Amino acid sequence: MMRRILACIFALMLAVSAAAAEKRETPEDKKEIITQDITGHETRFRQYDSKFWEAPSDQPGTVVELSYTTSVYGNAAGNTVKVYLPYGYAENTQAR
Repeated sequence: MMRRILACIFALMLAVSAAAAEKRETPEDKKEIITQDITGHETRFRQYDSKFWEAPSDQPGTVVELSYTTSVYGNAAGNTVKVYLPYGYAENTQAR
């Protein structure tokens, strides 16, 4: 009998919390935006407040430029690529 009463109380609390959650509104900086730029396809993304990405990082990474040679139709071609290394990684090592 006690289990049945506890189960009823739990179900009632769950129903009340679900009803309260429906009334709350998502803050503007966390709303999901849906676009249909391509016919038949939805793109969903969240727009965050710019204070999250404009603030300087306490642990910034580095961008390094690497040069490499590749073969294009049998001819050697030199290229460069820029690679972001997260904080704590060194350019010349494979370990962190």
